[in-house]
Amino acid sequence: MIYSGLRDNKTLMVFILTLLFSINSYAAAKLPANCNNQRLVAHAVEQGYTGTFTSKLGQILQDAEQHYGKRDHSWTLLGIEFSSDQQPKVWYPYSKDHEKFIIIQLTQKAYCQEKIAIYQIAHEVIHLLSPLGAGQKSNILEEGLATYFAIQQLEKHHYSQPEGVIASRYYRYAYDAVRQLYALYPDADQKIRRLRQAFTHFSVLTPKQLQQAFPKLAPQLVSSLLSQEKDIPSINSIN
Repeated sequence: MIYSGLRDNKTLMVFILTLLFSINSYAAAKLPANCNNQRLVAHAVEQGYTGTFTSKLGQILQDAEQHYGKRDHSWTLLGIEFSSDQQPKVWYPYSKDHEKFIIIQLTQKAYCQEKIAIYQIAHEVIHLLSPLGAGQKSNILEEGLATYFAIQQLEKHHYSQPEGVIASRYYRYAYDAVRQLYALYPDADQKIRRLRQAFTHFSVLTPKQLQQAFPKLAPQLVSSLLSQEKDIPSINSIN
């Protein structure tokens, strides 16, 4: 009986190792064969180390705070990782334990393409400023700012806007709404920074508060900026 148990355990171990190898091989196969992204590995140089996506995150976060004010430091930023999901996002590990940790997840497209990684990092960085927590949805203002800021970062890093970088009609709608805001208020960064000092979260702003900060905004645009995707009946008709 002891010998039989050992034999079964060995068979099980071989099966598990084979399964893990297959999973890793499948994951690797999802990435381009010629991928050799130097942004994934820090190499020692005379002055320290070469930049990676993590150090790029720090630079982009610093830019975001200069534009829109300091992030909420009650949340601990754990860094970035790559996900098999089709969309980048922020997620909140250990949320069941009420721990305030946050991670940026990038897609596998960003793994080998720096301009896509920069865009995704920059977009998600805006959500680091005042995290809502698991299960909460940001409004059009926050999503539009995230998209607007991400495109600015592409330009800053001398990249043209990748085709299809704005992933859906919802994000295009949000981006266009924020562009209207900036067209009326080129100094919108300063006004948003002051609003965040008073209210912290974009999601708690009321139409009256936003209208007071930006008196030239039409009431319809104010309503759109403070809406969520589910509250926009014409979202599917946006080009």
